[in-house]
Amino acid sequence: MTKFYHSLSFRVFLIIVLITASVLAAYIYYLHVQEQHIFMTYITACAKRFSNVIKKATRHGMLLNRRQDVFEIIQNIGQQPGVEGIRVFNKRGEIVYSTDPSEVGKRVDMKAESCVDCHRGPEPIRNASMDEQPRIFRAPDGHRVLGMASSIRNEPACYNAACHAHSPNQKLLGVLDIRMDLSQMDQLQAAHARQATLAGLIAALLSALAGGLLVRLLIHNPVHPLAQGTEEIARGNLGYTISLRRKDELGALAARFNKMSQDLKRATDEIRRWSETLEQRVQEKTEELEKAQAQILQAERMASLGKMAATVAHELNNPMSGILGLAKVLEKRIRKLPIQDEQKESLIEDLRVIQSEAKRLGNIVQNLLVFARGGKEELSEVDLNQAIEKALVLVSHHLELKGVRLETQLCPKGCWVIGNEDQLKQVFMALLVNAVEAMPNGGVLSVRTHTLEEEGKVQIEVSDTGVGIPPDALPHIFEPFFTTKSNGGGLGLGLAVVYGIVQKHRGEIRVKSEVGKGTTFVVELPFARRGNQQTAEATPRQSNTV
Repeated sequence: MTKFYHSLSFRVFLIIVLITASVLAAYIYYLHVQEQHIFMTYITACAKRFSNVIKKATRHGMLLNRRQDVFEIIQNIGQQPGVEGIRVFNKRGEIVYSTDPSEVGKRVDMKAESCVDCHRGPEPIRNASMDEQPRIFRAPDGHRVLGMASSIRNEPACYNAACHAHSPNQKLLGVLDIRMDLSQMDQLQAAHARQATLAGLIAALLSALAGGLLVRLLIHNPVHPLAQGTEEIARGNLGYTISLRRKDELGALAARFNKMSQDLKRATDEIRRWSETLEQRVQEKTEELEKAQAQILQAERMASLGKMAATVAHELNNPMSGILGLAKVLEKRIRKLPIQDEQKESLIEDLRVIQSEAKRLGNIVQNLLVFARGGKEELSEVDLNQAIEKALVLVSHHLELKGVRLETQLCPKGCWVIGNEDQLKQVFMALLVNAVEAMPNGGVLSVRTHTLEEEGKVQIEVSDTGVGIPPDALPHIFEPFFTTKSNGGGLGLGLAVVYGIVQKHRGEIRVKSEVGKGTTFVVELPFARRGNQQTAEATPRQSNTV
């Protein structure tokens, strides 16, 4: 179990508390500085007002040289709350008036705050600007005092007065120094600082409680089930799900956790099922390997037979061409002979039989060449529906003669493949003819086409309700010269040619049959979307016999 101070909730809570405390402390400090600035501005303004009031109140008494009136005015103003003291001294530093009678007649220190601006050197500065310059210092008892020295300038009314005329060259008559007690202001600021600090602590506490509640609601409560879920998975409780309905990232994380848990459970169950059915699966795979090996052997056998067929076709083609050509020449010569018409027609009939049989042998040779043909084929887009319809037109008379009923179910939008239309039509012709010949007493011929979208294939089914194929003959029906017709009606090259064409079109052909019920041939070819015209090399592919 994770210790509390190592948990994510505690760390987020600590960060929130530190940030809140820092912001509140900075805000309280800012308020304190601003309050101090406001108080200093206010007390400085009060000192300036007192200074102006004293100057104006004592001006008339000084012009008339009524020292007692001036003294009483200074004394009365000096008794106002917040006034530490008032004094007037001349430019030589002698205190002339003061709220403290003991200071009168004494000299002030020239290095004091009120004199240092003019007396920095051995001689006083005549044009020094010292009007109403505030200064803060501490009294002997330790409290703070704000002092403000204001110069008393020589005016015409002063040096023209009859009582105590001053020289017009004398610019400065004296200095009025007012001292304001800051202890009350300091106490008020201290009280405000304590109140602000207390309010800040209360705000920080409330913020911490609110932050803790938010951390618990937004982080701890959602994360705790996730942590518990991982512990359940670690203990082997696969399939464990978390009931956390949220629309944020944690909700998405819980949903992914549930999916992962279910996937792990399914994978574990699948492994368990594999372990339980391992022997059966091994047997199935062994059978599949044996079947694949048999198909490879069949393909090799078909390749060897194809080479032999090519050789035989080549050897037979030239003699058959010669026989057919010679028969045609003899027919022309016989027509020119001066013999009776009956004898001539008899000879011509015999020659026509020779020509017919030669043509039949030529067709056999052609089928052998088709079966043995390899290499590249120029392919294009072919609509299987149209190819099947053309083949059906060619065998329509066979259907009528045999009394066979036709049922078709073709793709409504067309089934397009990449292939050779003539060869595909030959495939359908062979399958349709075989189906019709398998129903000598009539029946139903069904032709269906449809697409297998997921596998990317087109499937063609040709079914009949004929005599069927014996089970022992099924593995051999695609072999050259193998036939199930007992009357010698075929040489067994039709399905072999079909097999070769389907292989060249990278397709598969399968057959399923039941004696007395009928046969179904299934052809699957790669699907081509309309407009993707291309030229491809036909690559042989294994076919399955069912």
